[in-house]
Amino acid sequence: MLHRSSGDVGGDANAKGEQVCVISLERLLGADTRAVRFAWPSDCGRPPEFPAAVAWLAKQMGLRLGRGFRPPRRKDGGVDVVAWKSFGDTRTGFPVYLCQCTVQRDLLSKCSDIDIENWSRWLELLRTPVTALMTPSIIDDGELWIELAQRNVILDRIRIAKLVGASSVLSPAHREATVHRWLEATRGGFTDC
Repeated sequence: MLHRSSGDVGGDANAKGEQVCVISLERLLGADTRAVRFAWPSDCGRPPEFPAAVAWLAKQMGLRLGRGFRPPRRKDGGVDVVAWKSFGDTRTGFPVYLCQCTVQRDLLSKCSDIDIENWSRWLELLRTPVTALMTPSIIDDGELWIELAQRNVILDRIRIAKLVGASSVLSPAHREATVHRWLEATRGGFTDC
Protein backbone atom coordinates (compact mmCIF):
# COMPACT_ATOMS: atom_id res chain seq x y z
CA MET A 1 0.00 0.00 0.00
CA LEU A 2 1.17 3.55 -0.65
CA HIS A 3 2.29 5.33 2.51
CA ARG A 4 2.61 9.05 3.17
CA SER A 5 4.91 10.57 5.74
CA SER A 6 2.63 13.47 6.63
CA GLY A 7 -0.51 15.31 5.66
CA ASP A 8 -4.04 14.09 5.17
CA VAL A 9 -3.78 13.34 1.46
CA GLY A 10 -2.27 9.92 2.11
CA GLY A 11 -5.54 8.08 1.57
CA ASP A 12 -6.09 9.96 -1.67
CA ALA A 13 -2.51 9.23 -2.77
CA ASN A 14 -3.02 5.54 -1.95
CA ALA A 15 -6.23 5.31 -3.92
CA LYS A 16 -4.89 7.31 -6.88
CA GLY A 17 -1.69 5.25 -7.03
CA GLU A 18 -3.65 2.02 -6.94
CA GLN A 19 -5.98 3.33 -9.68
CA VAL A 20 -2.92 4.15 -11.78
CA CYS A 21 -1.68 0.61 -11.13
CA VAL A 22 -5.02 -0.87 -12.25
CA ILE A 23 -4.80 1.11 -15.49
CA SER A 24 -1.14 0.16 -16.01
CA LEU A 25 -1.71 -3.56 -15.50
CA GLU A 26 -4.80 -3.58 -17.72
CA ARG A 27 -2.77 -1.93 -20.43
CA LEU A 28 0.20 -4.27 -19.90
CA LEU A 29 -1.91 -7.42 -20.20
CA GLY A 30 -4.14 -6.10 -22.98
CA ALA A 31 -7.76 -6.67 -23.99
CA ASP A 32 -10.03 -8.67 -21.69
CA THR A 33 -7.82 -8.06 -18.66
CA ARG A 34 -9.48 -7.43 -15.32
CA ALA A 35 -7.77 -5.66 -12.46
CA VAL A 36 -9.08 -4.77 -9.02
CA ARG A 37 -7.81 -2.74 -6.11
CA PHE A 38 -7.39 -5.31 -3.36
CA ALA A 39 -5.69 -2.93 -0.91
CA TRP A 40 -7.32 -2.37 2.44
CA PRO A 41 -9.43 -0.37 2.90
CA SER A 42 -11.12 -0.92 -0.42
CA ASP A 43 -13.81 0.88 -2.36
CA CYS A 44 -14.40 -1.79 -5.00
CA GLY A 45 -16.84 -4.02 -3.13
CA ARG A 46 -14.17 -6.12 -1.42
CA PRO A 47 -15.19 -7.28 2.07
CA PRO A 48 -13.04 -5.74 4.83
CA GLU A 49 -12.19 -9.06 6.53
CA PHE A 50 -9.23 -10.76 4.87
CA PRO A 51 -10.66 -14.32 4.68
CA ALA A 52 -13.86 -13.00 3.09
CA ALA A 53 -11.84 -10.70 0.81
CA VAL A 54 -9.83 -13.62 -0.58
CA ALA A 55 -13.07 -15.57 -1.15
CA TRP A 56 -14.50 -12.50 -2.93
CA LEU A 57 -11.36 -12.26 -5.10
CA ALA A 58 -11.51 -15.95 -6.00
CA LYS A 59 -15.10 -15.46 -7.18
CA GLN A 60 -14.15 -12.37 -9.20
CA MET A 61 -11.38 -14.35 -10.89
CA GLY A 62 -13.43 -17.49 -11.48
CA LEU A 63 -11.10 -19.54 -9.28
CA ARG A 64 -11.71 -22.01 -6.52
CA LEU A 65 -10.79 -20.88 -3.06
CA GLY A 66 -7.58 -22.53 -1.88
CA ARG A 67 -7.39 -24.54 1.33
CA GLY A 68 -4.68 -22.44 2.97
CA PHE A 69 -5.39 -20.67 6.25
CA ARG A 70 -6.22 -17.00 5.61
CA PRO A 71 -5.24 -15.14 8.81
CA PRO A 72 -8.01 -12.73 9.84
CA ARG A 73 -5.38 -10.23 11.06
CA ARG A 74 -4.12 -9.70 7.51
CA LYS A 75 -5.32 -6.62 5.68
CA ASP A 76 -4.42 -7.31 2.05
CA GLY A 77 -1.66 -9.95 2.14
CA GLY A 78 0.83 -7.44 0.71
CA VAL A 79 -1.20 -7.09 -2.49
CA ASP A 80 -2.65 -3.73 -3.50
CA VAL A 81 -3.80 -4.63 -7.02
CA VAL A 82 -4.61 -7.97 -8.65
CA ALA A 83 -4.82 -8.30 -12.43
CA TRP A 84 -5.61 -11.34 -14.53
CA LYS A 85 -6.26 -12.19 -18.13
CA SER A 86 -8.81 -14.94 -18.41
CA PHE A 87 -9.32 -16.52 -21.78
CA GLY A 88 -13.10 -16.56 -21.33
CA ASP A 89 -13.27 -20.35 -21.39
CA THR A 90 -13.89 -20.86 -17.63
CA ARG A 91 -10.60 -22.76 -17.33
CA THR A 92 -7.85 -21.76 -14.93
CA GLY A 93 -4.15 -21.46 -15.72
CA PHE A 94 -4.29 -17.85 -16.93
CA PRO A 95 -1.80 -15.03 -16.22
CA VAL A 96 -2.20 -13.44 -12.77
CA TYR A 97 -0.33 -10.37 -11.53
CA LEU A 98 -0.10 -9.48 -7.83
CA CYS A 99 1.15 -5.94 -7.34
CA GLN A 100 2.50 -4.01 -4.37
CA CYS A 101 2.27 -0.21 -4.72
CA THR A 102 4.61 1.91 -2.63
CA VAL A 103 6.23 5.31 -2.20
CA GLN A 104 8.67 4.02 0.39
CA ARG A 105 12.35 4.62 -0.24
CA ASP A 106 13.30 1.07 0.76
CA LEU A 107 12.04 -0.73 -2.32
CA LEU A 108 13.98 -3.89 -1.52
CA SER A 109 11.95 -4.54 1.61
CA LYS A 110 8.68 -3.76 -0.20
CA CYS A 111 9.43 -6.17 -3.03
CA SER A 112 9.17 -9.01 -0.52
CA ASP A 113 5.69 -8.11 0.80
CA ILE A 114 3.94 -10.58 -1.51
CA ASP A 115 4.36 -14.20 -0.49
CA ILE A 116 3.59 -16.25 -3.60
CA GLU A 117 3.40 -19.51 -1.64
CA ASN A 118 0.67 -18.09 0.60
CA TRP A 119 -1.27 -16.70 -2.35
CA SER A 120 -1.03 -20.05 -4.13
CA ARG A 121 -2.59 -21.65 -1.03
CA TRP A 122 -5.26 -18.95 -0.62
CA LEU A 123 -6.35 -19.13 -4.27
CA GLU A 124 -6.33 -22.36 -6.23
CA LEU A 125 -3.83 -21.21 -8.83
CA LEU A 126 -2.47 -23.64 -11.39
CA ARG A 127 0.29 -21.26 -12.44
CA THR A 128 2.63 -19.23 -10.29
CA PRO A 129 1.47 -15.60 -10.28
CA VAL A 130 3.74 -12.80 -11.42
CA THR A 131 4.59 -10.23 -8.79
CA ALA A 132 4.97 -6.55 -9.59
CA LEU A 133 6.23 -3.54 -7.68
CA MET A 134 4.89 -0.09 -8.56
CA THR A 135 6.62 3.10 -7.45
CA PRO A 136 6.47 6.75 -8.55
CA SER A 137 10.30 6.75 -8.38
CA ILE A 138 12.53 6.48 -11.41
CA ILE A 139 14.82 3.52 -10.83
CA ASP A 140 18.10 3.82 -12.67
CA ASP A 141 19.73 0.83 -14.31
CA GLY A 142 22.20 -0.72 -11.95
CA GLU A 143 22.37 -2.97 -8.94
CA LEU A 144 19.07 -1.84 -7.40
CA TRP A 145 17.21 -2.37 -10.68
CA ILE A 146 18.70 -5.83 -11.13
CA GLU A 147 17.91 -6.88 -7.58
CA LEU A 148 14.33 -5.62 -7.80
CA ALA A 149 13.73 -7.00 -11.29
CA GLN A 150 14.89 -10.47 -10.26
CA ARG A 151 11.93 -10.59 -7.87
CA ASN A 152 9.24 -8.48 -9.56
CA VAL A 153 8.10 -6.81 -12.73
CA ILE A 154 9.03 -3.20 -12.00
CA LEU A 155 6.54 -0.45 -12.79
CA ASP A 156 8.49 2.73 -12.09
CA ARG A 157 7.51 6.23 -13.19
CA ILE A 158 8.91 5.76 -16.70
CA ARG A 159 7.07 2.49 -17.35
CA ILE A 160 3.88 3.75 -15.73
CA ALA A 161 3.91 6.85 -17.94
CA LYS A 162 4.33 4.70 -21.04
CA LEU A 163 1.57 2.28 -20.06
CA VAL A 164 -0.91 4.85 -18.82
CA GLY A 165 -0.17 7.27 -21.66
CA ALA A 166 -1.11 4.58 -24.16
CA SER A 167 -4.25 3.56 -22.28
CA SER A 168 -7.68 4.03 -23.76
CA VAL A 169 -9.43 2.98 -20.53
CA LEU A 170 -9.97 6.60 -19.48
CA SER A 171 -10.32 9.76 -21.46
CA PRO A 172 -6.92 11.42 -21.93
CA ALA A 173 -7.91 14.33 -19.66
CA HIS A 174 -9.16 12.07 -16.84
CA ARG A 175 -6.16 9.75 -17.16
CA GLU A 176 -3.73 12.69 -17.02
CA ALA A 177 -5.53 14.23 -14.04
CA THR A 178 -5.48 10.92 -12.12
CA VAL A 179 -1.76 10.41 -12.69
CA HIS A 180 -1.00 14.07 -11.94
CA ARG A 181 -2.95 14.00 -8.63
CA TRP A 182 -1.15 10.83 -7.59
CA LEU A 183 2.30 12.18 -8.44
CA GLU A 184 1.56 15.50 -6.71
CA ALA A 185 0.25 13.73 -3.61
CA THR A 186 3.43 11.64 -3.42
CA ARG A 187 5.90 14.43 -4.25
CA GLY A 188 8.27 14.84 -1.34
CA GLY A 189 6.29 12.30 0.65
CA PHE A 190 8.54 9.27 0.46
CA THR A 191 8.82 7.45 3.74
CA ASP A 192 11.56 5.34 5.22
CA CYS A 193 9.27 2.88 7.04
